[in-house]
Amino acid sequence: MNRLLPLLVVAALAGAWWLVAGGGDHPGPGALDRGADVAELGGPLPVVATDAPAPTDARPDARPVALDPHARRWTLVVDLPRPCAHGVLAVTLTAVDDGWADRRDRVSLPTTWDDLAPGRYVVTANGLGWEGAEVDVALGPDGGTEHVVIEPRSRLTFAGRVVDAADGSPVRDFDLALRARWSKSRTDRGETLWGGSFSVEGGRFLVEGIVPPYSPRSDEVRVHVSAPGFVDESTGWMPRPDGDRWADVTVALRRESRVRGRVRTADGLPAEDAWVNLHDVTDEPVTASSGFGGPGSFAWSGRPHGGVRTDADGWFDITTDAPRRFTVSAWKEGCAAWMSEPLELRKPGDVVTVEGELPPAGSIRGTVTRGGASADLLVERADGGPSLVRAWWGTLRDEDGRECDPDPARPATALVDGLPAGRYAVRLLSRRGAQWEQHVLDEREVEVVAGRETAVRFDAPPPR
Repeated sequence: MNRLLPLLVVAALAGAWWLVAGGGDHPGPGALDRGADVAELGGPLPVVATDAPAPTDARPDARPVALDPHARRWTLVVDLPRPCAHGVLAVTLTAVDDGWADRRDRVSLPTTWDDLAPGRYVVTANGLGWEGAEVDVALGPDGGTEHVVIEPRSRLTFAGRVVDAADGSPVRDFDLALRARWSKSRTDRGETLWGGSFSVEGGRFLVEGIVPPYSPRSDEVRVHVSAPGFVDESTGWMPRPDGDRWADVTVALRRESRVRGRVRTADGLPAEDAWVNLHDVTDEPVTASSGFGGPGSFAWSGRPHGGVRTDADGWFDITTDAPRRFTVSAWKEGCAAWMSEPLELRKPGDVVTVEGELPPAGSIRGTVTRGGASADLLVERADGGPSLVRAWWGTLRDEDGRECDPDPARPATALVDGLPAGRYAVRLLSRRGAQWEQHVLDEREVEVVAGRETAVRFDAPPPR
């Protein structure tokens, strides 16, 4: 017996080592440490019942956890049918198995969810025209990328006709666009839901199956029409009707009027690449000899906006509507601005031809030698002479051309060009506070001669 005791101890130790190393039919600690599959472990681990609440993950980006940690993951891409207006839509992804949900507000589709576990999901959309729209998604065990499209509860239908506003006759050829209102702004032209071309007898159109807008601010839409020989026209904003069908929409187009002409420089050459604009003066008495200060006038910045440019021979052609009373202005770098006498388009289809000559221009260079205060340069006519431009503003710059404030140790200058010959008041204004609260730091009166630069120097005192 004494001889067998050591052998029994050795056998017991060997058996314990064999179990720890992972042998036998039942997994030991070593098998779990090596991450064996559930199937290799003899089936799923038992679930132990407990009264303690299950732990929760309150992170917004938390994902459902697969029962199998080695299951492949999914990427889900959610989109809308095309075409559709760009806008804002709330989209919610909900996991049916465990109730996990992720809501995304103000999202521009398509939108993507990554690292999703296999299972059943519901994608829900909320927005005007999309109330309760949803789609079920089943993600299998293989993983990958799934694309789904949310269909609206209903689609829009538009029916109507396009006619000539003068006599009510149908317009055969036209382009039509349906636009959704994006906001309540008076300047909102809307975003295009659909657009297409028509060539139909009777001017009638029918557009069906349009994806509704999903702006959270408005469900109004409008019809915009353009046609050769007519001025573009839009209906007013129309609220969404019952059944999402707009019937008997009529768009009346006015025949376009034209303003044509030619612009020359003072030496009789064509004014190529000159800016030409129309200024509406329908309700304003105005003559070119007196100038005007109402809606048609503007403060000159040297960068005119809108209008058209002349071609290589100085010709221009502007399409507009009638009736209206207007003046024509033109300007080119190195010349002063020109304005016509008031002209009139009496009825749709009228054509007015005009010729203009750009007068030679002078310039004023203002220099501020000291001051230390923020300031602007303002130039205005002092002799009451005719001028299209109400006021010219100059920006103070340093010797390297960079915009700056007056500095006692470094003079700043501002160049104002494009001035017709005549007498001008040049004012140095402080830039403190709002523009309408500016104070005059200093002022001069100077004579501007065409083709020459007039120098003005300021020693600016502190603002008063």
